[in-house]
Amino acid sequence: MPHSTDPVVGRFFHTLDARGEVDRQGRVIERTPEGLYLVMWFSWISGEPNGEQLVAAHDMRGWRFFPNNLAMIEAGDAFIARQRQRIARGASHGT
Repeated sequence: MPHSTDPVVGRFFHTLDARGEVDRQGRVIERTPEGLYLVMWFSWISGEPNGEQLVAAHDMRGWRFFPNNLAMIEAGDAFIARQRQRIARGASHGT
């Protein structure tokens, strides 16, 4: 990946859904001359790249950015653990 002075290029991220929960994961590849960001999406199941998309900066508000892949994976693992705990608590309370 070419060197960039843009602070989000090269960073890994999670997008959030309307409830503020982790939705998708990816990496910012580059900023285009038009000011859009090319992002690469990663599969939750395999972790492999599964598509690219141009995204406007305003659409990235609220995304959680990470300095590297390991930090993103650890945050994703923590999110999944919290989800499992929430489900387990609901099952034990009959909900």
